Amino acid sequence: MSLAKEITRIVKGKIKFNEPLSKHTSLRIGGPADYWVEPKDLEDLRVILEFALDRHLPWKVLGEGTNILARDRGFRGLIISLRGDCFQKLEFNEEKVAAGAGVLLSKLTSEAGERGLGGLEFAVGIPGTVGGGVVTNAGAQSVSVGDVTSSVKVLNPSRGISLLKKEDLKFDYGETVPFGYRTCNLGKDEVVLEAEMEFKKEDKDEIANLMKEHSRKRKETQPLREASAGCIFKNPSHVSAGELIDKAGLKGRRVGDAQVSTKHANFIINRGGAKAEEVFSLMETVREEVLRKMGIRLEPEIEIIG
Repeated sequence: MSLAKEITRIVKGKIKFNEPLSKHTSLRIGGPADYWVEPKDLEDLRVILEFALDRHLPWKVLGEGTNILARDRGFRGLIISLRGDCFQKLEFNEEKVAAGAGVLLSKLTSEAGERGLGGLEFAVGIPGTVGGGVVTNAGAQSVSVGDVTSSVKVLNPSRGISLLKKEDLKFDYGETVPFGYRTCNLGKDEVVLEAEMEFKKEDKDEIANLMKEHSRKRKETQPLREASAGCIFKNPSHVSAGELIDKAGLKGRRVGDAQVSTKHANFIINRGGAKAEEVFSLMETVREEVLRKMGIRLEPEIEIIG
């Protein structure tokens, strides 16, 4: 029996074959994934992960695809999307909230704000999910998802479900904030199912004003109307990558339809028909020029798949 038939037989949720990743990444770039699965429930997710493990089939959980560069050849394996209702849990209990991995960070932030719960105001305009936010310890300036996360429920295909406390997750903020690179020590084989977060009771109007301010700054400084993957390079210590790229005179530099944003130099935008190879070429040009002119070697922040 073919892998496609086996997957069709065991999965209850949605299945697509040769699904273009350009439809699921914010850069709108990427060739087809062999298998695209949206598990119906937790058991469905467990079954497909065990199947992938048994068949040595490469797999990747994809949220909103906001920090992803998918190669033009696509992904030879299984892409898992946690868009199902089972992963959209959002339960508030006073100052605590249990949020499913598929919940949008912006939705969580907005609903918390309506209840007078502050702590994630910076995430109001971030188009990522709770799961992705935990894995990358998403943040802005001196705050991050790790600041409010108290525990995370994860599924490992070989070890099952476990609950990790804040101290287990070891959220890190790099050498300095805001330029340090945020991390979390979750393993690549651990799938975030749900996060428990603790907010602070604050004035609703103050929360709303702070969210408006974050939104205003993001609109002023980032190319939100263009297709991008967010910041392309990690910030070196004590300086932003965008500042280095700008000082190197690279704003507006293009390779095909891939262009360094003229609004924020650490963003590469897709002007309509960019290919992954064009983005790679532009990234290499930026790295070489910044190293030559500024003496600093930039490292990619985005995740490359395929």
